[in-house]
Amino acid sequence: MLISKEFVFQRDDKKYGMKISKNSINQILHHCQNASPNETGGIMAGYYSEDLRWAIVTDISGPTADSVLKRCSFYRGIQGLQKWLDSKWKKRKHHYLGEWHFHPFASAIPSKLDDIQMTNFANNRSLKCPEPILLIIGGNPERNWSMKPYVYLGKEKHELKIVGSRPPSFFCTI
Repeated sequence: MLISKEFVFQRDDKKYGMKISKNSINQILHHCQNASPNETGGIMAGYYSEDLRWAIVTDISGPTADSVLKRCSFYRGIQGLQKWLDSKWKKRKHHYLGEWHFHPFASAIPSKLDDIQMTNFANNRSLKCPEPILLIIGGNPERNWSMKPYVYLGKEKHELKIVGSRPPSFFCTI
């Protein structure tokens, strides 16, 4: 059972971290349940702390109408995303922080394709997000699931580990 209002993840060296609310995780799990047994995903929006060390996720998108959801792959489309992001910017100056992705009945570890895509995003100056986050949900979204976030810096990938009393990889029941 989820107890805290937010999850806090951080790199081992404490140079970078991510905060995401219980509500946002529940939204992601809802999308995962609707897509299961297929993969699904979307984007995360929010803002950075003043010292730029924390990404605070405030909004989650689901898969767009032009996304392709399959058992062992997911292609996130773009239909309507710019309008969605523009609305987040206009309301609160929040912007793109990264991607979330579901691996049904599998581990919350990025595939090689996930790593390639996120590395390309990190190096794409037009995205204006040199440190994109990838949050992977793995397992059964209705019972036992796990989540792991990763931050991509250039060609480097860093796992963000949960801060607090929970182990880095955990299972929850909702």
